[in-house]
Amino acid sequence: MNIQNDILSKYIEFQRFLDGINMEELKSLSREDLSTLQKKLHEVNHRNLPYEIGKMIAKKKEEEFPQILGIHHYPELQEIAFLNEATKFRIDKHLISFRVGQYLNSFYRFITSSKKLLMLEDFLVEKGIVEQVFIVKCPCCTHGHLSKPLTIEAWDALKEKIHSFEDEEDFDALSDEGLLESFCTECDDEIDLALLKDENRIVVKKALKLIKGRDTRYDNV
Repeated sequence: MNIQNDILSKYIEFQRFLDGINMEELKSLSREDLSTLQKKLHEVNHRNLPYEIGKMIAKKKEEEFPQILGIHHYPELQEIAFLNEATKFRIDKHLISFRVGQYLNSFYRFITSSKKLLMLEDFLVEKGIVEQVFIVKCPCCTHGHLSKPLTIEAWDALKEKIHSFEDEEDFDALSDEGLLESFCTECDDEIDLALLKDENRIVVKKALKLIKGRDTRYDNV
């Protein structure tokens, strides 16, 4: 019998033994005896063979496909010339911690240069990995959200509307149309949307939404 069949047969034999235990028979034991049995069973340290074999498979996979040791979830990152390989590798791993449709955390922990950070954001947008969205925040507290996430086109259209408005009723229409909320949950108060007419009072949060899934070509090889 080879090692593979030997392991499987012993695993199946032990499983059948466990399945054959009648728990009703254990009821005849005292609470103290049951506690002792439970303790001794916990003390038995079974090897986790599936886990160990999984690690071995992963090692063999790395040897067969060395690409997975580098940037491979979002291979487009390899095209970036303004970041070193270590940083690009960390960003590649960071991106897979998000699902498509989720908003990304800042890349500041990987990139300290504001210029390079903007370059990275532009690159990710250009490659169709993320989408820039804009959220209008309360001009009073600067924390509450007055709009849902807007695409750059929707934000530009909203800005144009705001700049063209002449009276307060126009701003009320924004709330009626569901484009902006006139109540700030942070301030717990009504907000005069006409304040947004003053560009110095407009507070907008920019966010990045993941719109492209990772490369899965090596998942099932």
